[in-house]
Amino acid sequence: MIFELEQRAIRGDHKAILSLIEMDQDILYRLAITYMKNEQDAMDVMHFNGDISAAQQSVSNF
Repeated sequence: MIFELEQRAIRGDHKAILSLIEMDQDILYRLAITYMKNEQDAMDVMHFNGDISAAQQSVSNF
């Protein structure tokens, strides 16, 4: 399933890209904590990531 999502994402399928991002939320949060060294800043980064995801979804629905 992940391979199929990756292949669709490579071809530009926005829903597949969003699915892959959602699958990696925990990893992205831990990475944000590691780099930001502050939980609030990490949450801000994750919120920004959510905004990007929402924008991608809006574009794909346009």
